[in-house]
Amino acid sequence: PTGWLMSEKLDGMRAVWDGQGDLWSRAGHKVFAPDFFKKDLPRGMILDGELFLGRGKFQDLMKICRTHVPDVEAWKQVTFVVFDAPLINGGLLSRLQTAKEEGFNNSDSLPFARLHPQTLCRGREHVQSWLGEVQAGGGEGLMLRNAAALHRGGRTSDLLKVKTQAEDEALVKGHQAGKGKH
Repeated sequence: PTGWLMSEKLDGMRAVWDGQGDLWSRAGHKVFAPDFFKKDLPRGMILDGELFLGRGKFQDLMKICRTHVPDVEAWKQVTFVVFDAPLINGGLLSRLQTAKEEGFNNSDSLPFARLHPQTLCRGREHVQSWLGEVQAGGGEGLMLRNAAALHRGGRTSDLLKVKTQAEDEALVKGHQAGKGKH
């Protein structure tokens, strides 16, 4: 993965800003975010990202985001973390740079939204080292993206999820057949 871009895999709710005033879930359901949360997001620019409350707070986030009547105070804790601007031409770095230049940047005018930091991967050891740090801090894993790849929806070999998988071994010492129908 040398030369690819790495970012922390956030455990949040995937959301797309439609550039017209609304956020949408991956399943196409409207997210009823309060006006203050959306008012300074760029019009005319579609942004793909994650609504995020923090590590280990996925269930709390879902309670906030799935209501049709937004709890304004609760939404003040949520951040829209943007990791792509899919309709802008070019590779990921180019798309994110264009998004910055056209008005989406990490500034005081967007206190509830930010671009997700991307780190240039230096190789397998770099991935393993950073993965260990992220998981030690309670994070889920990493995302690796081909920096030059054009945007493609759905699963693609240009976007890789990196997580450790807990494994365990067991020895089956016996089996008793049941007495039921199945």
